[in-house]
Amino acid sequence: MIVLKWIAFIIITFVMWQFYFKFITIDTKEFSREKRLDERAL
Repeated sequence: MIVLKWIAFIIITFVMWQFYFKFITIDTKEFSREKRLDERAL
């Protein structure tokens, strides 16, 4: 039972990290795009 709990915990954390990294990459892309627009405006 303890082993199953650990496996479930590892899978959940792995999925969470994947979502987290996807969110970060999307966020940085949006940020760089906005930065570029600001530079063009100036």
